[in-house]
Amino acid sequence: MVDAKSDEFISEVINGDAYSRSKYISGFATNVATGILIDHGVGNLSMTAQSAFSNGIRLSADISEGTQVAGASLGKIFRRRSLAEQVFSAAGKSPEQVEKLMRTVDFNRAVRTITFKAGDFVWRYEKINSKFAEDASFYTDAYGADAGQGSVGFGDNGGYQLVKYEVTKPTTVLESKIRSTGHTQYYSTELKNSVKEVSRE
Repeated sequence: MVDAKSDEFISEVINGDAYSRSKYISGFATNVATGILIDHGVGNLSMTAQSAFSNGIRLSADISEGTQVAGASLGKIFRRRSLAEQVFSAAGKSPEQVEKLMRTVDFNRAVRTITFKAGDFVWRYEKINSKFAEDASFYTDAYGADAGQGSVGFGDNGGYQLVKYEVTKPTTVLESKIRSTGHTQYYSTELKNSVKEVSRE
C-alpha cells in the first residue's frame, strides 16, 4: 500500500504536469478533511484543526522532515523543483517548455545554483556545422563529456561533436543531474555569452 502510494505520488506530483499535481493535492486535502470529519464529527472540525496546528502537527513539516521518496525527502524534492522551475521560467520559457526542461532533471539528487569563475571549463555536444544547438543552454562537466553524447541526452546517433568552452566571466548556472543518465548538467541562457571556444572533437 505504501509503495503504491509512493509510486502514485512520484507519477502524479514529481513527474506529472500542473493538472495532475493539482488533482493529486486536492484529492489528498479532501481525504484529510474526510478523515477528520469521520473521526471527530462536523461540529469538532474547526477545533480539531486548530488543535492540530497549535500542537505543531503541520503537514508541511511532516513531509519535509520525514517522508522519503526514492531516497530524497519530499521537502527537498519540492524545493529542488521550485528552484528549477524559477530558473527555467526566468529564462523566458513557456509553461510547456518549462515542463519539458523539468523532465530532464533528477530531483532525487541535488539541484542548486553555482557560479562559474573565469578560467573554468564546460563542455557540450553540438550539431556538426552549427555553432550552437537549438537550445544552447545546457552544458556538462568533464565526466559527462568523457562518457559520450548518450550520457548527456543525445543518444548514440551521429551528427554531434564535442565542444570545449572556457568561461570568461563569473556566471551563475543551475546545476543538476540528468534524470536518464545521472550525469551533471548546467543550465544557463547567459553562459553562451560568457564562454569562448577552446576546441572541437
